[in-house]
Amino acid sequence: MKDKGEKGSFTVEAILSLSIFMFAFVTIVSLATVAKIESTTQYAIDQAAKEISKYTYIASRANLLVHPKDSAEATVDSIDEAVQSMYDFSDVLSSSTGGNGVPLNSEGLSDMLSGMSGDDFKSITASAQNVYNSFAPLMSDPKGAITALAQVVAQKGGSALVSRVIAQPLCKALLPKYITQQDDASAVLEKMGVVNGLDGLDFSLSTFLMDQRTINVVLVYEIDVKGFGIFDQKLIVKQTASTAAWLADTEGVKLSDVASKTSAWQKSDMERGKDYVSELQGENPHQGVKNGVGVDLYDQDSNTFTAVHSMNVFAASYSDYVRSGDGTKASDYILKREKIKAALKAYANALNRAVDSISESIEMSDGTDCQTALEKTMHREKVLIIVVPEEATEFASLLQEIANEIEQETGVKVNITYRDEALGG
Repeated sequence: MKDKGEKGSFTVEAILSLSIFMFAFVTIVSLATVAKIESTTQYAIDQAAKEISKYTYIASRANLLVHPKDSAEATVDSIDEAVQSMYDFSDVLSSSTGGNGVPLNSEGLSDMLSGMSGDDFKSITASAQNVYNSFAPLMSDPKGAITALAQVVAQKGGSALVSRVIAQPLCKALLPKYITQQDDASAVLEKMGVVNGLDGLDFSLSTFLMDQRTINVVLVYEIDVKGFGIFDQKLIVKQTASTAAWLADTEGVKLSDVASKTSAWQKSDMERGKDYVSELQGENPHQGVKNGVGVDLYDQDSNTFTAVHSMNVFAASYSDYVRSGDGTKASDYILKREKIKAALKAYANALNRAVDSISESIEMSDGTDCQTALEKTMHREKVLIIVVPEEATEFASLLQEIANEIEQETGVKVNITYRDEALGG
């Protein structure tokens, strides 16, 4: 009886261990699949952005910005026609619905069309056909399209609408060769788990030459994560690749005369962080602390230690993108409260450790030593400045609520500062 009981317990333990192992194995495989997809698509959009930059350089050097060739001129007209048809279509929708807004998705249009008169329906379908006809030439000539875009932007200034018109056909034309050299790119993506393959890639949030110098390729797609029957989930992924367009000054269009400041939020996290630290140290010239101690500002009068960090709350790590929006407004995003709080708490804990390691003096950015409170037991004020995009003011109450919780839990005061636009709306 004893032997049988022991054998049974071993069997139960083996089954439990195997189940846990299989679940862990499936999870790792699923995560590896997602990582592979993101790595493949990120490489592809990075290369596509660089290729678009090359096209703008060629167009610029050939003086096509001012004297476009016949094919480019035709594509310029196509873009103008496409953009105008979009505006016309919007006007027709507005007049047909009595000026009430209609969400441009399948549900909104379906509800609107179902209660429409025959004449209104004919007007909208005719206008929609014009939009399709205007887009067709752009789909077949991506290189001409980017040349034409450079021409349109040089003449009229950056336009989010023009970017959306051109981004989808252009990026989809360039992307496949960077995904696979032999097989069908759409089939490869679909096999990896990208919903609808190449057709499921959305580049409509991309912006080209909005500041006369920057190309932002923004890709949004859905991944169908299969867990061998244990769990199935769909993830929405948003990836960005940014590069500078090579545009030379051309006759009649002096790009150097155009304000071309790139938004701080288009820079890398490290570069952006350094910029904001420099800005704040410039605003507080006698409080700058030498790099490397975990503290950026020190106020001797109040014995206050301050660290500066930036956080793009609209990045995928801290928010979910609502696909029904165009990504240019704060309302197009839902903040991930716990992710933001975890990041802020990590910054606060790091500041606490940095301050605890400082003894009687701290080296300032000008090379001088500044005496701190002689006794560590004396009160040391600790402040965390978090710079977020200007559009995040829409979430000010939520961010302040998180800041208050961090102060209660860590003793570090958190100041949220809103600087520079990140969404380009």
